[in-house]
Amino acid sequence: MSKIPVVLSFLLCSCSCPSGPIVQVGVTDEAFLVEGEKNLRPGALPFSIVPDWTVHDSGLVPDIVERWHGWLDTEQGVVADGDMAQVILSIGYVPVASEEETILGISHIRFAEDGTILGGEIVLSSDYDYPAGRELLVQAGCHEVGHAVFALADDPGPPTTVDLRSIMSDPLDPLGRLTAADLDRLEPYLP
Repeated sequence: MSKIPVVLSFLLCSCSCPSGPIVQVGVTDEAFLVEGEKNLRPGALPFSIVPDWTVHDSGLVPDIVERWHGWLDTEQGVVADGDMAQVILSIGYVPVASEEETILGISHIRFAEDGTILGGEIVLSSDYDYPAGRELLVQAGCHEVGHAVFALADDPGPPTTVDLRSIMSDPLDPLGRLTAADLDRLEPYLP
Protein backbone atom coordinates (compact mmCIF):
# COMPACT_ATOMS: atom_id res chain seq x y z
CA MET A 1 0.00 0.00 0.00
CA SER A 2 1.30 3.44 -0.90
CA LYS A 3 2.36 5.83 1.87
CA ILE A 4 1.50 9.01 -0.06
CA PRO A 5 0.95 11.81 2.45
CA VAL A 6 -2.28 13.77 2.41
CA VAL A 7 -2.81 16.94 4.43
CA LEU A 8 -5.87 17.41 6.62
CA SER A 9 -6.61 20.92 7.81
CA PHE A 10 -9.26 22.01 10.27
CA LEU A 11 -9.75 25.30 8.43
CA LEU A 12 -8.91 26.25 4.91
CA CYS A 13 -6.61 29.23 5.23
CA SER A 14 -4.03 31.31 3.45
CA CYS A 15 -1.39 30.89 6.16
CA SER A 16 1.63 28.67 5.63
CA CYS A 17 0.66 25.02 5.46
CA PRO A 18 2.62 21.84 4.75
CA SER A 19 2.80 21.12 1.02
CA GLY A 20 0.22 18.83 -0.52
CA PRO A 21 -3.52 18.89 -1.03
CA ILE A 22 -5.56 20.46 1.77
CA VAL A 23 -8.94 19.11 2.76
CA GLN A 24 -11.36 20.26 5.42
CA VAL A 25 -12.62 17.87 8.07
CA GLY A 26 -16.16 16.84 7.25
CA VAL A 27 -17.01 14.43 10.04
CA THR A 28 -16.64 14.35 13.80
CA ASP A 29 -17.44 10.90 15.15
CA GLU A 30 -16.75 11.30 18.89
CA ALA A 31 -13.57 9.25 18.52
CA PHE A 32 -11.03 9.47 15.71
CA LEU A 33 -10.99 11.91 12.83
CA VAL A 34 -12.63 10.88 9.61
CA GLU A 35 -11.75 12.39 6.23
CA GLY A 36 -14.12 11.23 3.52
CA GLU A 37 -14.23 7.45 3.88
CA LYS A 38 -10.86 7.32 5.64
CA ASN A 39 -10.53 6.79 9.40
CA LEU A 40 -7.39 8.45 10.70
CA ARG A 41 -5.27 6.92 13.45
CA PRO A 42 -2.03 7.59 15.30
CA GLY A 43 1.22 6.67 13.59
CA ALA A 44 4.26 5.12 15.23
CA LEU A 45 4.66 6.68 18.69
CA PRO A 46 6.30 8.59 20.25
CA PHE A 47 5.73 11.67 18.09
CA SER A 48 8.12 14.56 18.42
CA ILE A 49 6.79 18.10 18.83
CA VAL A 50 9.13 21.05 18.37
CA PRO A 51 8.57 24.79 18.37
CA ASP A 52 9.63 26.97 15.48
CA TRP A 53 11.16 30.45 15.69
CA THR A 54 7.77 32.11 16.38
CA VAL A 55 7.48 30.49 19.83
CA HIS A 56 9.24 32.80 22.29
CA ASP A 57 8.20 30.87 25.42
CA SER A 58 10.77 28.07 25.69
CA GLY A 59 8.60 26.21 28.20
CA LEU A 60 5.42 26.07 26.10
CA VAL A 61 6.10 22.82 24.22
CA PRO A 62 7.59 21.05 27.28
CA ASP A 63 4.49 22.01 29.30
CA ILE A 64 2.16 20.66 26.61
CA VAL A 65 4.19 17.43 26.38
CA GLU A 66 4.32 17.07 30.19
CA ARG A 67 0.53 17.41 30.41
CA TRP A 68 0.11 14.63 27.86
CA HIS A 69 2.60 12.45 29.79
CA GLY A 70 0.43 12.82 32.89
CA TRP A 71 -2.76 11.96 31.05
CA LEU A 72 -1.26 8.96 29.26
CA ASP A 73 0.77 7.88 32.31
CA THR A 74 3.69 7.33 29.94
CA GLU A 75 6.33 9.36 28.15
CA GLN A 76 5.95 7.27 24.99
CA GLY A 77 3.13 9.21 23.31
CA VAL A 78 4.77 12.56 22.64
CA VAL A 79 8.22 14.01 23.23
CA ALA A 80 9.81 17.43 22.88
CA ASP A 81 12.79 16.57 20.69
CA GLY A 82 14.45 18.81 18.14
CA ASP A 83 16.24 15.90 16.47
CA MET A 84 13.17 14.15 15.06
CA ALA A 85 10.50 16.79 14.44
CA GLN A 86 7.24 15.31 13.23
CA VAL A 87 4.92 18.08 14.45
CA ILE A 88 6.02 21.72 14.30
CA LEU A 89 4.31 24.12 16.71
CA SER A 90 4.18 27.82 15.88
CA ILE A 91 2.48 30.99 17.08
CA GLY A 92 0.73 33.00 14.40
CA TYR A 93 -2.41 34.06 12.65
CA VAL A 94 -5.35 31.69 13.03
CA PRO A 95 -8.20 32.64 10.69
CA VAL A 96 -11.83 32.78 11.84
CA ALA A 97 -14.98 32.59 9.77
CA SER A 98 -16.86 35.30 11.68
CA GLU A 99 -16.35 37.98 14.33
CA GLU A 100 -18.31 35.90 16.86
CA GLU A 101 -15.93 32.97 16.50
CA THR A 102 -12.84 32.44 18.64
CA ILE A 103 -10.30 29.93 17.40
CA LEU A 104 -7.25 29.33 19.58
CA GLY A 105 -5.40 26.95 17.30
CA ILE A 106 -5.40 25.00 14.08
CA SER A 107 -3.82 21.72 13.02
CA HIS A 108 -2.60 20.70 9.60
CA ILE A 109 -2.14 16.94 9.46
CA ARG A 110 -0.20 14.79 6.99
CA PHE A 111 -1.34 11.21 6.76
CA ALA A 112 -0.66 8.17 4.63
CA GLU A 113 -3.10 6.63 2.20
CA ASP A 114 -4.17 4.14 4.89
CA GLY A 115 -5.02 6.97 7.34
CA THR A 116 -1.91 6.70 9.53
CA ILE A 117 -0.75 10.11 10.77
CA LEU A 118 2.75 10.98 9.56
CA GLY A 119 3.16 14.47 11.01
CA GLY A 120 1.91 17.98 10.75
CA GLU A 121 1.87 21.55 11.94
CA ILE A 122 0.07 23.25 14.82
CA VAL A 123 -0.49 27.01 14.82
CA LEU A 124 -1.61 28.62 18.09
CA SER A 125 -3.21 32.05 17.92
CA SER A 126 -0.86 34.98 18.45
CA ASP A 127 -3.85 36.81 20.01
CA TYR A 128 -3.15 34.83 23.22
CA ASP A 129 0.66 34.94 23.18
CA TYR A 130 1.12 36.96 26.36
CA PRO A 131 1.69 35.92 30.00
CA ALA A 132 -1.99 36.09 31.01
CA GLY A 133 -2.96 33.93 28.00
CA ARG A 134 -0.27 31.29 28.54
CA GLU A 135 -2.48 28.67 30.23
CA LEU A 136 -5.02 29.03 27.43
CA LEU A 137 -2.22 28.47 24.88
CA VAL A 138 -1.08 25.35 26.76
CA GLN A 139 -4.65 23.98 26.75
CA ALA A 140 -5.13 24.89 23.07
CA GLY A 141 -1.79 23.23 22.28
CA CYS A 142 -2.89 20.07 24.12
CA HIS A 143 -6.15 20.07 22.14
CA GLU A 144 -4.31 20.45 18.82
CA VAL A 145 -1.85 17.68 19.78
CA GLY A 146 -4.92 15.49 20.24
CA HIS A 147 -5.66 16.09 16.55
CA ALA A 148 -2.16 16.26 15.05
CA VAL A 149 -0.62 13.30 16.91
CA PHE A 150 -3.46 11.10 18.10
CA ALA A 151 -6.16 11.75 15.43
CA LEU A 152 -8.74 12.49 18.11
CA ALA A 153 -11.82 14.27 16.81
CA ASP A 154 -13.45 17.27 18.47
CA ASP A 155 -15.83 16.25 21.23
CA PRO A 156 -19.10 18.16 20.89
CA GLY A 157 -20.06 17.32 24.49
CA PRO A 158 -23.57 16.78 25.84
CA PRO A 159 -26.03 15.79 24.61
CA THR A 160 -24.01 14.19 21.78
CA THR A 161 -21.43 12.67 24.14
CA VAL A 162 -21.03 12.40 27.88
CA ASP A 163 -17.34 13.35 27.91
CA LEU A 164 -17.42 16.23 30.36
CA ARG A 165 -14.28 18.34 30.64
CA SER A 166 -12.64 16.73 27.60
CA ILE A 167 -9.44 18.30 26.25
CA MET A 168 -11.00 17.60 22.86
CA SER A 169 -14.18 19.56 23.58
CA ASP A 170 -15.29 22.14 21.07
CA PRO A 171 -15.40 24.85 22.27
CA LEU A 172 -12.26 24.33 24.35
CA ASP A 173 -12.79 23.72 28.06
CA PRO A 174 -10.08 25.64 29.95
CA LEU A 175 -10.06 22.83 32.54
CA GLY A 176 -10.19 20.06 29.93
CA ARG A 177 -8.22 16.84 30.25
CA LEU A 178 -7.93 13.53 28.44
CA THR A 179 -11.04 11.54 29.29
CA ALA A 180 -11.15 7.85 30.17
CA ALA A 181 -12.98 7.19 26.89
CA ASP A 182 -10.23 8.89 24.87
CA LEU A 183 -7.52 7.05 26.82
CA ASP A 184 -9.28 3.75 26.04
CA ARG A 185 -9.32 4.70 22.33
CA LEU A 186 -5.59 5.46 22.39
CA GLU A 187 -4.48 2.45 24.45
CA PRO A 188 -3.97 0.10 21.45
CA TYR A 189 -1.62 2.64 19.84
CA LEU A 190 0.58 3.39 22.85
CA PRO A 191 3.97 1.64 22.98
